[in-house]
Amino acid sequence: MRCKFCGQEMEKTMIGEHYNFRDCANYLKAELARRDEIIARLKEDAERLAKKPKYERYLGCYYCLYCDDIGVEIEEVAHAPDCPITLHRALMKELEEK
Repeated sequence: MRCKFCGQEMEKTMIGEHYNFRDCANYLKAELARRDEIIARLKEDAERLAKKPKYERYLGCYYCLYCDDIGVEIEEVAHAPDCPITLHRALMKELEEK
């Protein structure tokens, strides 16, 4: 059963919430700290990515200036796993989780 306030798993109770609201508060504080840490990493990452152009057009194709992968359209560029753009997208997905 999940708490109706914080959504974390808990033992089944008659009222559908924690008997002690500190459990909710602690869980929510930890979740906020996790998100704040991810947001700080995203800001650093975005500042670094903004300093340099990401794509250049050459012979009718776009290529990533970080990992040199090529695509006919920008959306078709398949970035390398260690490309800063791929890592930034992974951080965005991590933030959207939960």
